[in-house]
Amino acid sequence: MPYRCAVNWKGYYKNGRKVPVFSLPKDTNLRRRWFQALNRKDFVITANSRVCIQHFSEDLVIKESSFADSTNGNIIKIPLSHFKLKEGAVPTVFPGYMTKDILSRETLEKNLKSAEMRSLNMAIQDSLKPNEEYEKNNFSVTMRSIRIY
Repeated sequence: MPYRCAVNWKGYYKNGRKVPVFSLPKDTNLRRRWFQALNRKDFVITANSRVCIQHFSEDLVIKESSFADSTNGNIIKIPLSHFKLKEGAVPTVFPGYMTKDILSRETLEKNLKSAEMRSLNMAIQDSLKPNEEYEKNNFSVTMRSIRIY
């Protein structure tokens, strides 16, 4: 039986690919934290409740097992067929659902510098206008006006 993600999110299974899912934890405190993170009032936890991998940051998912070879000391990594979550992992990624992009603000120093640059560019443009007008009116050079000595 395919499992449905407990997050009311419709961004998976559209292209037929399988998405790894994780059962809710048995630890009551951690389960409570998951329930709060899911933020669904109508959600009822059942034995089949799952949360898909898309709601966990990359650093919380264990995708391979590694161990040191005792003969030569090399670290051997083996991909896991079933991904695991690190202890205490809580879903925190909700793309397009319950999250807002955080707008980054420029620092005061950058803000002042960019305002100064805008003012400087405007002053340069204003100072070039009379020079362009003068050149346009007084320096129309034609071949007849040039005398060769």
